[in-house]
Amino acid sequence: MRTISSTRPADPAPPAAEAYGTASRLPGPSLSGDVVGAAVTGRGSGYWVVNAAGRVFAHGSAGHYGSLPAGVHAGRIVGIAATASGHGYWLVSAGGGVFPFGDARFHGSLAGAHLHSPVVGIAGTADGAGYWLATASGGVFGFGGAAFAGSPNADGLRHHARIVGIAASPGQGYWLAAANGSVYEYGDATFHGSLPSRHRTAEVSAIAATPSGNGYWLAARTGGVYAFGDARFHGS
Repeated sequence: MRTISSTRPADPAPPAAEAYGTASRLPGPSLSGDVVGAAVTGRGSGYWVVNAAGRVFAHGSAGHYGSLPAGVHAGRIVGIAATASGHGYWLVSAGGGVFPFGDARFHGSLAGAHLHSPVVGIAGTADGAGYWLATASGGVFGFGGAAFAGSPNADGLRHHARIVGIAASPGQGYWLAAANGSVYEYGDATFHGSLPSRHRTAEVSAIAATPSGNGYWLAARTGGVYAFGDARFHGS
């Protein structure tokens, strides 16, 4: 597979990311621009972040496998997902385009499809043989070995809040997070709670699952972090 990389000049660096719990502020290039997603290596010793223009920044043990070149008009990038090996990743755009790097394989995309709402995230299967794309209106689309297990749209939940993120379970399942903190589980993913179930309110922007699949974190736009199941709160 052809790997592409960027030679863009560096952007002004924003404040450094904070680390909590056992996470370390790992050495690496400065983040820049509008950061829209992050993915961690399998051992948790490194991570990648991506900005809306498709520039990827690797930290710690995470290898850099490429970014979108400056001349590629892919639209706004909205997420990143790592492969099972940790030697590659996929980027996804709001228009449904998928861009593989490293050992990530292209299994299809929604580019050119008539979407009722933009894509908001991507999650890879545990074996790296496929991925799911989620849209703001609650649609889920599986590619490669990622089997469709359900979605708010398929369930007839017409009045659900806007979906903001997707996280994969260690098996064949996934969680969707909504802007109001609701969590929807599908396949072998298990529900561990949500903000409405705790009578809490916040504008949520992302979800991340624990390695065991027995918990997850919700991140709020204001910087708050909410832990469920075996996910532990380490600060925000």
